[in-house]
Parts: sequence; C-alpha cells; structure tokens
Amino acid sequence: MAYQITVRVFQTNSDAFFRCTEQSVFSSGTWTSTSDTYVLNMTGSGTSGSLRFDADTGERIIAVFGVHNYKRWCDIVTALTPADSGTKLLPEWYVEGTDRGKVKWSQLAEYSVTSTAPRARKYSIK
Repeated sequence: MAYQITVRVFQTNSDAFFRCTEQSVFSSGTWTSTSDTYVLNMTGSGTSGSLRFDADTGERIIAVFGVHNYKRWCDIVTALTPADSGTKLLPEWYVEGTDRGKVKWSQLAEYSVTSTAPRARKYSIK
C-alpha cells in the first residue's frame, strides 16, 4: 500500500528565516515540492522522510515524517550541528530501544517541541 504525507510550512515568527536545505528518505520514497509545500510519497509502511531547515540565525532543525505499522508518525530534532543531515540521522529511528526508535512506535500524528539553544523557539507538526 502506498502512502502520501503532505507538509505545508508556516513561519510565524519574523526574527529568523528558515529555508529547507535538505529532503531525505529512508527506504523507498520520494519528495516533491512546490513553494512551501512538500509531499512525501512512500511505497509502503516502514519508511520515512525528513526535511532539514537552516535559519539565517544559525539554527538548524529536522522534521521527520513516516508510516510505521500502517500509521503515521512524526518527530522534530532541534539544535543540530552542521554535520547532522537527514541522511545521517534517519536510520536512528529504526534502532529499537533508543529514544528515536520509541518515537516511531508512539505513532504521534502531531508533535511540538521548544528548543532552548540558541534561543527558545517552538516548533510544531500538526
């Protein structure tokens, strides 16, 4: 069964400008995009994709979207280093017993987190 997740990006705070700098996929799938809308097409359950955003302030985040056991899941990782790419990080959600592996099993359709570095900023997937 094929799956599709559509992601629309809204920036509500004007003190930083985030731009998508990487689209990656774990297993079999593809991203397509137009403007600030990104579509992840996956050939089946057990795969995921990530969008990395870099800000003009030096902040970096990755938003992760996937399907596991036929249910959608998502996560957000903040305070990334320049070397933390989606291609590097995505396999971590498939390591059982880790915090990221548990996120996949929790199958959250929505998620919010507030980063503390370099400044407090709220990120949400709804």
